Amino acid sequence: MKRILKLSAFILVYLLCCAKSCDNEEQFSAARNQKRIKSEKDSLTSAFGSDTLSATNLNAFEETAKNRFNDFFDYLAVLSDTTSAPEFMAHSKQMILGLFRSGNDFLRFTHPGEKKMVKTSLNELAGEKSSTEINIGSVKPDSLWISQNLHPVSDSAFAGRIGFSYRSINSGPDLKKYHLAGGSIDFFAVKREKKFGKEVHKVWTVLLGENN
Repeated sequence: MKRILKLSAFILVYLLCCAKSCDNEEQFSAARNQKRIKSEKDSLTSAFGSDTLSATNLNAFEETAKNRFNDFFDYLAVLSDTTSAPEFMAHSKQMILGLFRSGNDFLRFTHPGEKKMVKTSLNELAGEKSSTEINIGSVKPDSLWISQNLHPVSDSAFAGRIGFSYRSINSGPDLKKYHLAGGSIDFFAVKREKKFGKEVHKVWTVLLGENN
């Protein structure tokens, strides 16, 4: 009987020690995660939250702008494809809005070989009837370049411009479709609020748009 009691006491002590060890491990894991989040936040705010931008930062943002412009054409291709699933089209519209500074920014479309342009806002493009009101053609630029480097336009914004060219890949009835016109699009590096856990900091981000 005494042996059973001693064994029971030993098991109880062992379980208590294990529970304490688990608590310590969880506390250590939580502290480690907090330290990682703080490290990431400090790294991001140091690189993207500073008041001034170095030449290296500006060059990186210009490359980001070109990537975003290519992303825009990928999403536009989904909208121009009448066989795209409705959920894919809805997702593409939301992603397009996220690439631009404002839903009120305008895009200009034209028939290939014509100068007459149709102007539509991002909000209109993302509307329910946009696929029928604007018959968009899917064209991927064959060349992109920075035609105007990022330069300050205010205390918290830089503006630049992307030049692009493409050849029409449509023929026959598809020539009635509109393609993005103008040969250039503006882009910006601006400070926007970003959440880091419970904290909110302003960091630099790159958006397409119009330089009015």
